Amino acid sequence: MTDSFRPDGIDAVPLKAAEAAAALEALREPAERAAASIEEAFGRAGESLTR
Repeated sequence: MTDSFRPDGIDAVPLKAAEAAAALEALREPAERAAASIEEAFGRAGESLTR
């Protein structure tokens, strides 16, 4: 057995799920910053429309 063994097919599902979860977690903070920036921009646009 080698260190490079990686399961395939149905046996790979837990590994793929863990990799996907890690990737999503890495994207959480940038996505939250982007959402906050968008909300702020829409807020400013709304304020200028009410003037």
